[in-house]
Amino acid sequence: MKKFFLLATLVSVIVFLWLTKPNHLYKRATIKIGPNEIITDVADTETLREKGLGGREKLAENEGMLFLFPEKYYYSFWMKGMIIPIDVVWLSDNEIIDITENLLPPKSNNNYLPSFRPKAPVNKVLEVNAGYAKAKGLKIGERVVVENIP
Repeated sequence: MKKFFLLATLVSVIVFLWLTKPNHLYKRATIKIGPNEIITDVADTETLREKGLGGREKLAENEGMLFLFPEKYYYSFWMKGMIIPIDVVWLSDNEIIDITENLLPPKSNNNYLPSFRPKAPVNKVLEVNAGYAKAKGLKIGERVVVENIP
């Protein structure tokens, strides 16, 4: 009986840790913008795009999330469930089309959350820590190389 209890507890802990790991469902890709390299989780399904960075408590300095879409459009983003402030880098194929900087997480879970859209249609969106775009000198029109897209 003790062995069964210990085994059940161990399995429960492993499952809990696996399910609560923020990026357990995400594939990884590397983005290069000039000399900057960003390791990203890839949100390439509706479910993963909807979750996004919601609930994440931190990102490493050169870490982010890459959202992939099947076609170019004026996709709308909001800060639902966000804990950390971010910059949003809007991409059309392999070019920066727009940058929205220093988006703050909502102060409460109220019903109104503003939406953010790019100035032109995009098919990729990169979210990074707030201040990253300015600190690294990212510019509209700059080329982006996406490597290892699964």
